[in-house]
Amino acid sequence: MQTIAIGFIAVMNEIKVGKLLMAKQETHTKEIETIVNLAKEKNIKIVNVKEEQKIELDNSVYIEILYIGKDTQNLNNNSIIARLKYGEFNMLFTGDSEKEEEREFLKKYENKNMYVNVLKVGHHGSSTSSTQEFLEKINPKIALIGVGK
Repeated sequence: MQTIAIGFIAVMNEIKVGKLLMAKQETHTKEIETIVNLAKEKNIKIVNVKEEQKIELDNSVYIEILYIGKDTQNLNNNSIIARLKYGEFNMLFTGDSEKEEEREFLKKYENKNMYVNVLKVGHHGSSTSSTQEFLEKINPKIALIGVGK
């Protein structure tokens, strides 16, 4: 089972999760099926999201679904790119997005200011993500890389 599924399963088993945000899956994998089944078993609401959708967390915090990858051959490039907004603070979550998905994201937002305070670096800081062009466009003050334990 891929690491992402193991990570999701660990989170759902250790932390109370109220909602699971997912994009419509063009490719159905065992990993996705396992996550969905566990969410149903734990009565976690599954919310199917779309590009440009806003999800309010409370009256001053929301998540914007900016881009959903469409690469069914490389599931990393099927990631959701989302921005958390709280007043002037914003954080970009890139999932396991790789260079190809970053390029498509940049095309979509080439004429918009995409500056963020914090970037959750794509694909755990792998060399397949975080191109110079992408980093220059979003210009984060802080970058976080999730690795290891």
